[in-house]
Amino acid sequence: MDEKGLEKQFLQSFIIEKEIWKNLDFWKSSIFASIINEAKLQKNYHMEEIETDAEKVIREKNIVFGQLAAFGQNMLMFGIEKKVILHIMHKYFEIYELEETQIENIKVEYIYIYNQLYFCRKYLNQLKIMGKIARLKRNP
Repeated sequence: MDEKGLEKQFLQSFIIEKEIWKNLDFWKSSIFASIINEAKLQKNYHMEEIETDAEKVIREKNIVFGQLAAFGQNMLMFGIEKKVILHIMHKYFEIYELEETQIENIKVEYIYIYNQLYFCRKYLNQLKIMGKIARLKRNP
C-alpha cells in the first residue's frame, strides 16, 4: 500500500504468466545475444589495442560472468527452476572456460536469490490470505 492507501502493482505481476518467460530457447538466445552485444560494445572502446592477450581473455570472461549473473537473476524472478538455470549456465561455463571462482560465485548467488524469492513469495501469499480473511470479516 502506498501513502494514499492504494495497492502498488508491479509490471512483472502482469507479464510473469506469459509463455515467453517459460521458453528456454528464448532465454538461451537472449543470453547469447547479450554476451555478443556486450563484447561489441567493449570493442568500441578500442580496449584491445592496449591490452595483452591474457587481459583480453580475462575481460571476455568477465563479460560472460556479468551477463550470466544478470540473466540468472532474471530467470529466477520469472520462475525458471534453479536446476534448469544451472544446466543452461553450465554450457556457457564450458564454452567460455570461466574460472572456478566465477562459477562458484554465480551458483552461490543463484542459491541465495532463489531462497530469498522463495521466502518472499511465501510471505506475500500469507499476506494475501490474511487480506482475504480480513475482507471476508468486514463484508460477511
